[in-house]
Amino acid sequence: MWTISLNIHFFYEHFTAEAIIVTDALFIGLHSAVARNPELRGYVQDMLINHFSQFYQSDPDTLPPLIFDKAVLLKDNCAELQV
Repeated sequence: MWTISLNIHFFYEHFTAEAIIVTDALFIGLHSAVARNPELRGYVQDMLINHFSQFYQSDPDTLPPLIFDKAVLLKDNCAELQV
């Protein structure tokens, strides 16, 4: 779970400190919930995989395997994260 968090942090760190705070709060909350109730693990994992798959290209020939068009909106000289 933390591997996913670190990967997401890599992309969020280029945008805003607020996005990092929100992401940290989300992952800490999800981790705490799963630690208290392991039955949630499958639901949380499915939710994260479903969200991540919206931005991930499964074609092995595509490098990097991310669909940046869905993740980032470019306007003039600004980049806006699409969550």
